[in-house]
Amino acid sequence: MRWVTYFPKLYNVHLTKDVGLLPYYMRRHGYDVALMTSETGDELHALATEVRGLQVGTLKDRGKRFFLERSALNFFKTEAKHIDVLNLWHFSRHTLAYGAWYKKHNPQGRLYLKLDAYNSYLKSRKKFSANPLKQLAMRRLEKRFHRLVDLVSVENKEGLEIARATYPEWRDKLIYLPNGCNDIYLKSKYKTTPKKERVILSVGRPAMPFTGSIAAPGCFFFHRVLSLLVSLTRKPCFLGMCWWGTKVWRPIRTFAMAVNLVLFSMTTIPNPLPMRCVRP
Repeated sequence: MRWVTYFPKLYNVHLTKDVGLLPYYMRRHGYDVALMTSETGDELHALATEVRGLQVGTLKDRGKRFFLERSALNFFKTEAKHIDVLNLWHFSRHTLAYGAWYKKHNPQGRLYLKLDAYNSYLKSRKKFSANPLKQLAMRRLEKRFHRLVDLVSVENKEGLEIARATYPEWRDKLIYLPNGCNDIYLKSKYKTTPKKERVILSVGRPAMPFTGSIAAPGCFFFHRVLSLLVSLTRKPCFLGMCWWGTKVWRPIRTFAMAVNLVLFSMTTIPNPLPMRCVRP
């Protein structure tokens, strides 16, 4: 079976995230896979390492047709009948148009949308344009897309329930599909299990409220404060300045007590400041 993932502008970093890993793993499950894009933002180094064997195709720039890439429209028109599964990303006007165009030329094909959306964006129906006429046109296209799409995945269970309430048209098409990691690549690099340490690691987009995490590397002042705390307590210490509320901070504090980790939390502030963890 032929699987095609289309991502309009592709960077190397996308290959090692879900954009690249989804088609990479589908290839390992026996699909004939291609990751198609209309533009590459940088050199795709990961194709030779973490996602070796993944086929990436860049469509020739043929300009725009309204807000859509002509090259993508031509590709779906000519290749649709050879594509068993088309995987699109994000619930956007581009996705509505490309998905409907693909289904027009291959009604029997399977259309899969990976939402990759924040829960807050799913709490209300998407507005595609501030222009009333354009919004009306997009609403008509949206209704058609709801009928045509075969599968919609959400990355967390709370988002799944929100999506079901906001978009009842997807109720029987929604699935929960959490993001994972490239365990194949990790196993090739680490033959033995690394020794565990009592460290809390926060990974995410720094200093963004919706991630609930903040970080700023290179803050020597906080590093010295932590070093002093470690010398006094002789335990791993974690110092945070953030806008976390009680609901978030309390379970973190409980976890820290369970693993014998010393936490020092400052009060809520309007601007993000760094967090560092230092071990004795």
